[in-house]
Amino acid sequence: MNTLFKVLSHFYLLLGSNEPFEKIQHLDYTGFKTGFPHIFANQVISTSNVGKEQIDQVFNFYGKTPFFWQIPNDSTALQTSLRERGLIYAFTARGMHLKLNNIANSSVENVTISKVTSLTTLQEWVTILAQTFHFPQNFSEELIAPIFENRGNSFHFYIAHQGDKPVGIAMSLLNNTQVSLYNVGVLKEAGRQGIGGMLTMHALIEAKELGARDGYLEASDDIGYNLYSKLGFSEVGKYQIFVKE
Repeated sequence: MNTLFKVLSHFYLLLGSNEPFEKIQHLDYTGFKTGFPHIFANQVISTSNVGKEQIDQVFNFYGKTPFFWQIPNDSTALQTSLRERGLIYAFTARGMHLKLNNIANSSVENVTISKVTSLTTLQEWVTILAQTFHFPQNFSEELIAPIFENRGNSFHFYIAHQGDKPVGIAMSLLNNTQVSLYNVGVLKEAGRQGIGGMLTMHALIEAKELGARDGYLEASDDIGYNLYSKLGFSEVGKYQIFVKE
């Protein structure tokens, strides 16, 4: 769980370093916020050690902005405190890990995966993000573009085309020997063909070529959990998601 917290905290900190993001950081929590009143644009993750003073700091940081708080599954006292402050339990996410020693690529007929290298292709990527994760289009455009432009060798964006049509996306974050995956999504009409798995393995193989040895991601539902389990991932921790709307 400690490794998973570090992986996700690193992701949050890098997001928070891009405008219009702001970041908040403490030994036991890390978060970011934006100017968008949407829970996915304002998130914090913490250990179970967060006390009243730290909870107050987080609430002061977000103010009236809706936000999303990830906490360890076994943090009973913190769960109670958040409920008392008006947060609502949303779902449980499962952190998953895969050693990249012997991974193999997968393929789907008539599907190709390419790396996003231009703002034109990024627009296609953002459109799929908005459709698959139900983000507002303008939210996706204004928040993703700064991350893309400042990506360096950390963030990597991938897009899947079925024929000429963009149908799926993924994003990875490379941090030394670790890679974490985010926003793996496929349009509904292209689902259940293995495209999500193909995107996942493509991103992991490229990360391995760049020096990564361990892959991490979060499964937010049983469909994702079953897919990643079949790809060789194993569960390493659970986080409960609470939201303030």
